[in-house]
Amino acid sequence: MQCAELRQASQDGEPGTTVRVQLRVVAQGQPAEGPVTGADRKPAPKEDVAILELQEPFPNAQVLDVRLEPPTADATVLVLGYPRGRMQAAHGTVREARDRPGKFAGLTLLEVEGDNRLLLDGGTSGAPVLDCRQGHVIAVLNGLLTGPSLPFLPSERSVVPTPWGSPTNTAVPAATLAAITSRIR
Repeated sequence: MQCAELRQASQDGEPGTTVRVQLRVVAQGQPAEGPVTGADRKPAPKEDVAILELQEPFPNAQVLDVRLEPPTADATVLVLGYPRGRMQAAHGTVREARDRPGKFAGLTLLEVEGDNRLLLDGGTSGAPVLDCRQGHVIAVLNGLLTGPSLPFLPSERSVVPTPWGSPTNTAVPAATLAAITSRIR
């Protein structure tokens, strides 16, 4: 376990708040021994998570309800995150919720709607995926899906969104997160 601090920005003239947390990193569904880097990752992103345990209450925090049932295909969702350090909200649709074998086994596939299909990139991992009908957390965002790169652009600038009507992001379902949490307690 590692100690960390969460900071809440100041609001309405009130000073900011700092809360200490314990950070546990889970890799491949098991508590990690020591630091974990990208090189340590195996092909099961649905089981690589960090769990924050608050040591004291976080003032004025709003706890979101979690729904463990898998989302239904075509459900409308809202994702709130901080890509590149800026608060962003993206509406989307669940494109595939069933568990299937292969590269995306156990993950929910989402399509972000709107002009910027690459909106949920760079800093949005771990963002809650909310069911718009009931406001419950149904998953946690964990990846961006892209199309083939453009050969005439440098690799860092050739991120191409997936075609319209296809998934743009992957998310770990809430039931998977609950199962991992219960295994490590």
